Amino acid sequence: MRQIPALESSSELLLDLYRTVGNFPISQKPVLGNQIINLGNQLSELLIEASFSDASQKKELLSQADVCLQKLIFFIRFGKDLAIIPFAKYEGFSAKVLGIGKQIGGWQKWSEKTKSAKELHLFSQNLKV
Repeated sequence: MRQIPALESSSELLLDLYRTVGNFPISQKPVLGNQIINLGNQLSELLIEASFSDASQKKELLSQADVCLQKLIFFIRFGKDLAIIPFAKYEGFSAKVLGIGKQIGGWQKWSEKTKSAKELHLFSQNLKV
């Protein structure tokens, strides 16, 4: 089975998030750390669900994944501002999140194009009947 790029990238991001949160101060692990991990998990779950969904559900799930991604970068930036996440690590996360955002956008466009092609095919079949 071919791996979906956004899903593969989110898996790599999640692994990096777990490693980074593991180094958070004890006082921030249950608060900011859990929020970051939960959003990373939620992002991966939404992408997995989208990969198995039909076109109508896929659009909504990818939209939710995009919002989740925005929330995630907000809390990562907050960790950087609190000096919990080193700036170099923050830059790495930003690049990964930007890449995932582009992949989700491409997936959304591809999904719409595929949906339109299927609809056109069904429409043309109905004309022949």
